[in-house]
Amino acid sequence: MAISLAQSLVNARANQATIKVDSLPNSVDEAYLMQQAVIDATNDSISGLKIGATNTATQSVLGLAEPFYGPVFKSDVFTNESNVPVSKGYLVRVETEFVIGVNRTLTGKPDGVSNDEIMAAIDWIAPGFELIGSRIKNIPTLPGHCAIADGGGSHNVVLGTPVHDWQHYDWQQHQAALSINAKTVASGHSGDSIAGSPIGMLHWLLNYERFENQQLLAGQFVFCGTSTPPLEVNVGDTLEGDFGALGKIKAVCTNA
Repeated sequence: MAISLAQSLVNARANQATIKVDSLPNSVDEAYLMQQAVIDATNDSISGLKIGATNTATQSVLGLAEPFYGPVFKSDVFTNESNVPVSKGYLVRVETEFVIGVNRTLTGKPDGVSNDEIMAAIDWIAPGFELIGSRIKNIPTLPGHCAIADGGGSHNVVLGTPVHDWQHYDWQQHQAALSINAKTVASGHSGDSIAGSPIGMLHWLLNYERFENQQLLAGQFVFCGTSTPPLEVNVGDTLEGDFGALGKIKAVCTNA
């Protein structure tokens, strides 16, 4: 089942479409097996990872007891002020996120990854957008397992300008605001997660039991969870994120 569903999800991603599946993942373990099968069947490299369900409200909606992680494929990564394709095949939403890049490889291990190791590996922090959407048509009432299998619903991401002197910022209270078509529609801050900061969420990921023996490679990045509620976007929308001293980010939604 995992392989057949994985190939269907790969095809849905390529075709910007949704699929109806006959057998949904019944557990978190099964969902991660399906996610890995999707990665294995996708002809693309991984540029980084994303963390989802980083607050208790989202976990409740998804029917999960903890956050989850998924891949960000190279072909889905766009730079600041890019035209970003938005699927017509399913609803797409945008989230404002803090993104952490690392300059050395970090491996999940049984005795954990220390805070010192993590802090030493952080190369930069940047503003980001994550565009998300589910490729599974018949989503159940509690869709968390489907979200994990579908790579967290990651559609496209936009990376802002990296800031290398990240040590000078307060990562528990750093503000972020989202505007769509020049109208401010949401605001939040870097502490809006169960870990209290983007660095805290990176620490969660690297010490998550399911990340044991997995690697975050030197040169990769992590989208550390949304700071604003996910909001619908459409072709023609201009997205702007104001992250204060960290900088601004902009993208224009175009046809896929």
